[in-house]
Amino acid sequence: MIYQSKAYSSSAAPRRVTDAILEEALLRLTGRDPDSAALIRLRFFDNQGTDEVARRLAFAESTIFAKQNVAIRSLASVVHEMEQSAWK
Repeated sequence: MIYQSKAYSSSAAPRRVTDAILEEALLRLTGRDPDSAALIRLRFFDNQGTDEVARRLAFAESTIFAKQNVAIRSLASVVHEMEQSAWK
């Protein structure tokens, strides 16, 4: 529903619509969990390796994958909430 409503209200390419949804979700996640949002941005938007992400966020490199898993689940939860709101 989120995708359809954004695509309907915009003439943007499908990739741009998806990017806009993810960016909105990431902004919402920043308010809840700034570290998770920063990790996702660095890993997936900026294509940084685990060593660079660990250094920039002051995490042990050995914990990055576990923290990344939590961050992805948190972002998915935000997208789910956005979808639920779109249906109301």
